[in-house]
Amino acid sequence: DDQYDAVGIINGGGQGHIIKAFDVNIQGVVAVKKFKQINDPDNAKRVYREFVISRAIKHRNLIRLLDAFAPANSNDLYLVYEYMDSSMCDLIHLPTTDPKNMKRMVWDGETGDYFTADVLFQLFCGLRYLHQDRLKFIHRDIKPENILFKQTGDGSWLVKVSDLGLARKLNEDEANVTNYVVTWPYRAPEV
Repeated sequence: DDQYDAVGIINGGGQGHIIKAFDVNIQGVVAVKKFKQINDPDNAKRVYREFVISRAIKHRNLIRLLDAFAPANSNDLYLVYEYMDSSMCDLIHLPTTDPKNMKRMVWDGETGDYFTADVLFQLFCGLRYLHQDRLKFIHRDIKPENILFKQTGDGSWLVKVSDLGLARKLNEDEANVTNYVVTWPYRAPEV
């Protein structure tokens, strides 16, 4: 699409990858999630689910869908999201000498306690919104890579939950949703 100029790759995976792009219409950076092979029924269902859920949610602590498009003569689909500076995974793995290192922030007295409480509060606010009666969505893949951060103008951190590809709407008649979808290292031990 002529609206988006690729700047670089943010992340890659089996289903596709996330591209950092410049949106010429809004004159800002966005994250473009490219899905490959949407002609495969399972992939198509997952991508469609992510699109529907992303479009339905509007909350400060959940990643915001800006656009979606599928180029002609292609089996690819693109979902365009707001851009965030980093993920919890990025912050965890910064060198300990970096002032933005999460380990330093967490263990740095009052600042660390406040930072930790604020991150958890924002994370739980986003998840609570997903779980409320009107929506009844469950995320099913909470992990450091899906918790995104952006530093705001006042120096605080805005936290957002991302990647709703494995999320499900929990209906009254759908009591049994498989629990084998989450990323293995982050799965509860009893699962």
